[in-house]
Amino acid sequence: MKVLLAWEMPALIGIVPFPKIRKRNDRLSIIKTSKNFMSYTVEGLEKGATDYLMNPFTKDILLGKITQITGNEV
Repeated sequence: MKVLLAWEMPALIGIVPFPKIRKRNDRLSIIKTSKNFMSYTVEGLEKGATDYLMNPFTKDILLGKITQITGNEV
């Protein structure tokens, strides 16, 4: 299972949802999207994100990242 999370979600900003997600399934792949701030990227990866996308991103970039993580062409 894969999860795509935005950094700027109301009530679940930043890495807040990570512990709950990891508690349910520690083998999930999490792709975190965030503004173009290196600190957000580093924090997300340190706290368990599998990968990241910096906003703004295109459909092609998103699909490429999903393909990279899953190993399946989308």
